[in-house]
Amino acid sequence: YISSKFRISRGNKGTLFLLKKINKSDNDIYAELASKPVDKLQNNLKVNNNSKEKKSVSIIILPAQLSIEEDYEELKDVILNKYNNSNINISIYTAPLKRLDWIFGLLPSFFSKDYITGELKPNPVLKFYFDKVDEAVTKALNNNPNTEIILLGHSIGGWIARAWLSEWTNSTIKSKVKNLITLGSPHSPPPSNTILANIDQTRGLLTYINNNYPGSFEKSVKYASVIGSGVKGNLNIQHIDSLLAYTSYFALSGDGTSTGDGIIPVESSRLDGADNIIIENTKHSNFIPSPGKSIRVPLIWYGSNEIIDSWLDRTISKILN
Repeated sequence: YISSKFRISRGNKGTLFLLKKINKSDNDIYAELASKPVDKLQNNLKVNNNSKEKKSVSIIILPAQLSIEEDYEELKDVILNKYNNSNINISIYTAPLKRLDWIFGLLPSFFSKDYITGELKPNPVLKFYFDKVDEAVTKALNNNPNTEIILLGHSIGGWIARAWLSEWTNSTIKSKVKNLITLGSPHSPPPSNTILANIDQTRGLLTYINNNYPGSFEKSVKYASVIGSGVKGNLNIQHIDSLLAYTSYFALSGDGTSTGDGIIPVESSRLDGADNIIIENTKHSNFIPSPGKSIRVPLIWYGSNEIIDSWLDRTISKILN
């Protein structure tokens, strides 16, 4: 001590520190630690570190068909901004898909017997996609082994998330998944015993998933399906968005006049046992995949600032609190 309130201490690398002794009434735990005997520091540090720990949550984004990691940068920014000043340590990772992954990943199945008969199975058809989800999840766990995982699937990424969770990943990782949220995902294949079943775009993949892992299959996981209802389908050629919606809705559900997000009808997005959240005036996406960068379109979609609170508060925020 150089006085009643100050002392000099030398660190293990020779650095000199000037430490001030404080009164117990002062509200400064770090300064108080400096005045305690060394043998009492360890327990104090443990208590202090625990009080400062934040809950860690990692969101894994599963992209839509032909989409890539870069397409979801805006969505990541919007979500992170919502929790910028919260007591949650939130990180977001997107399955690092590239355009060529889709081509080389799916091409072999196009020439298979199961493709022709409409009996494709997630493994091995979606192995290329599952591997990318594994990469994102591994990165999240490497950064924080104690993090909780939320799967966020857009469009077909929603039912692929269901397949990855129930058929692909191991039990250790599965135990870390707390929630599975889908945005504009078709969870029902075309009606069976109709001509539409013969032109099922998933060629049996969705039927397989629903038969083997129906609805909210994993009981320890909370499921939510967010469904947009921004476009009603019709054959009016003066309204291109409604005409395109009619074509897509009819192929998926048999009813082209349904209401949906312009690509997926509401009824096809419902998932048994899940929190089905219907949001008005919401479109399927604000980008169109292309060989290079995706084409951005000025549409209000699930990830828009004007819309995101409609489902974020009922899904992610509920889990984080």
